[in-house]
Amino acid sequence: MNIKINNISAEQIGESLEIKGRIIKVDDSTPLIIKGFYKCLDCMATYEVTNKKLEHNTKPEMCLDCGSNNIKFMPNQSKYIDSQNLILEDIEDFVDKYGRKRNPNTIKCVVYGKDVNQHIKSDLVVIKGILNITIENEMFIEVTDICLSEEI
Repeated sequence: MNIKINNISAEQIGESLEIKGRIIKVDDSTPLIIKGFYKCLDCMATYEVTNKKLEHNTKPEMCLDCGSNNIKFMPNQSKYIDSQNLILEDIEDFVDKYGRKRNPNTIKCVVYGKDVNQHIKSDLVVIKGILNITIENEMFIEVTDICLSEEI
């Protein structure tokens, strides 16, 4: 579904969207844990935690074997993927229901893997992805495809 950023709503969370816009901010790339390995320093049990929701924290709260919270992250055994936040804005200003011209709306888009560090501020792009929400109630798009757009 091709949609303007201004028209994105909570009812679309979990849906696939296609958006055309201009990149106005590009964050530095950061590693994201896809499989975290942890070790309990009390009983020496080890755990592999798969990061299905692609969150930045995968650490277990306590050891499932002994109940200790003395758990150490094992970075060399964990697996990562590159991630990067982009801020995308509508290409055009929009007019509200009262006929007033408004500034373009924006949305955070998160790219992974091969799409990291491939775009710069002011690029016009078409993004396909899934609308998601953070624990802080911030909507964002998990990008599944991004390409440069030749037209406005």
